[in-house]
Amino acid sequence: MRTHTILIIRSLGLFLLLLTAFSIGLRAADGDPEDYKLRLEGAAWFGKATGNIYYNGDYIDLGRDVGLGSTISPTFQVDFKPWRKHHFFFGAALRDVSNEAALSRDITFNGQTFAVGGSVATDLRWNTYFLGYQYDFVRRRWGHIGIAAQLNVLDMKAKIAATGTVSGAGASPTAQGTAEGSVLAPLPVLGPEVRVYVVPNRVFIDGDIKGMYFFGYGQYIQAHAGLGINFNRHVSLVGGYLLEGRTVVHGDTNRLGVKATQAGAVAGLEARF
Repeated sequence: MRTHTILIIRSLGLFLLLLTAFSIGLRAADGDPEDYKLRLEGAAWFGKATGNIYYNGDYIDLGRDVGLGSTISPTFQVDFKPWRKHHFFFGAALRDVSNEAALSRDITFNGQTFAVGGSVATDLRWNTYFLGYQYDFVRRRWGHIGIAAQLNVLDMKAKIAATGTVSGAGASPTAQGTAEGSVLAPLPVLGPEVRVYVVPNRVFIDGDIKGMYFFGYGQYIQAHAGLGINFNRHVSLVGGYLLEGRTVVHGDTNRLGVKATQAGAVAGLEARF
């Protein structure tokens, strides 16, 4: 509950920050909507994670074993455009999830076995930070078509604590045992990005898809499709669907392995200056 409260506060903070920008210039949208130097976007991501976390040959199913379902995660992006077709951007998606569930099977994690029927509490931090560069090879008043090169940094940590029958190093039967692991992985990606105003200056659709295969180390794919409505030339309401899919990072004896997907609706505000 505490973690969910923190996430909601973070999301509200981003929302209020961008809502403040709404008061800057309440004139009707006019001119070129692509003519800006700084664009800020904050949103809430209503995502659901599926897949597995691996450690030393063992795995945890995010759904069946620990009951991690839908979460509300804050996301933000800052886009600096010093020249007409050039973007420099950075941002993050912050996910910190806690849950408690009863085990439906025996699971082994980091040398400890947690028996079926026990109560298991899971803390999962799954943050993605990114920075990159985008070039718009087509740029008009109706929108743009570009290509972006981006470096994602996956910061993940999983910790489980079980009460019940626990065996393995450092654990006692019918007591509490804990195990944890982490991964910090750079994931460079590349792909196209597009925004088109279907109603001039007012309504736009946008989307992007980026990915990379890392030749034995793993793979990463992300995609976004969205719709935006301009309140004025500075502020827009944005929404859509965000997929951080097929995140695969092969682990070793000292690092978590990940094979997971998170996807869901996203909604927020965008401010341009």
